[in-house]
Amino acid sequence: MSYAFAYNDKVFLLSKGQLKEVDEKIKVKDTVIGYLVNVEGNRIKFTKVPLHDCSKLTKYSGALKENVGSFAIFESSDSACVLFNPPSSLVQGLTYDLVRGRPFLRGDRKSLLDAMDDYDVLTLALERYPDQEVMRQAVISLGKMGKCDEVISLFGKLEEKYPEESLIAAECSRSRERSSRH
Repeated sequence: MSYAFAYNDKVFLLSKGQLKEVDEKIKVKDTVIGYLVNVEGNRIKFTKVPLHDCSKLTKYSGALKENVGSFAIFESSDSACVLFNPPSSLVQGLTYDLVRGRPFLRGDRKSLLDAMDDYDVLTLALERYPDQEVMRQAVISLGKMGKCDEVISLFGKLEEKYPEESLIAAECSRSRERSSRH
C-alpha cells in the first residue's frame, strides 16, 4: 500500500519505502492527515481509508508497515496512522498499541506496567491484561491520580489484597465518606 499525507504544509507520498514530496491537495480534518492511495504510473488515486496522526489518537492498534526516516506508518483493518519521529527500536511487521503516539509492542506487558502513570496507558493495560498483577498496579496508579471511584471498584475485584493497595482503597473510602457528609 502507499500513503499520501500532509506534514508541515507539504504533501508527501510514501510508496515502496520511498518518501517524496508531491504536488497534491489533501483534505485534512481533526486527526486525519492523509489517505491510503494507489499509485498508477504518475497518478495518485485516493482511497477512502484515512491516515491519522498517531499522536492525536488516544488509542490505536496496528501493524508497523513502513518505517522511513522520521515517519512510521501503522495499519489496522480500517485505517492507518503515521507516527512522526518514531523510536529506532520499532520492528516492521510487528503489531503495536499506540497511546497518543507512544508505541507499545503488542504482548510487551512489562512496558505497559512501567507506564501506568498515564491514565490511557493504564486503561489499555487493563483491557489487554486484566489479571491480578495489572489490577493491583492499576489500583496503586489510580490512587495516585486521585480516581477514588475507580480505585474502590477495581479493589473489589482483587482476589488477594496486599497492604499497599488496601491502604489506598481505605484512603479513598475515607475521603468518599468525608465528602458525602458535606
